[in-house]
Amino acid sequence: VEPPGRLEFSASCRIRLDGSVVAPGGQIVASLGNPPGALEQGFDPAVGIFVGSTGSLDARGTSILTPNELGVRQGRVLDGGSITLSALRGRVELAAGSALDVSGTATELDLPAGDPVSGGSVIQPTVVASRGGSIDLVAPEGLRLDGALRGTGGATNAEGGGLSVG
Repeated sequence: VEPPGRLEFSASCRIRLDGSVVAPGGQIVASLGNPPGALEQGFDPAVGIFVGSTGSLDARGTSILTPNELGVRQGRVLDGGSITLSALRGRVELAAGSALDVSGTATELDLPAGDPVSGGSVIQPTVVASRGGSIDLVAPEGLRLDGALRGTGGATNAEGGGLSVG
């Protein structure tokens, strides 16, 4: 999906994600509903959101470059996006080898800077870093987090992402 797009998966009983799901600087949402009568059936280990060992959910930040006719590097540097895995019933499980990534990025852009000699401005290459995004994991009947969760800033001076577990 094009940045900053949204990918959404929904089901009433089970979602399994294997392979790559990519939404640069965007949103990845998997939501599991609570079908009528489900609570009377008790715990069912097959109900939940499962990210397999080859599953990769990637909402890392990205750059959208729009160079002008003079070749000046302009554009936007997007923060890491968001990944939400929300089960109203069942569990969320990240298998070993899986990864959820909402890290920021860094890109060199040509930005105006003050020229102390002339008092005007000059174009200067500048590294612009973005923040990490957010990962939200919600499941009333259990979480198993054997996969990797990443949300670093795009540079050492950029804010990292957030993790919410409930």
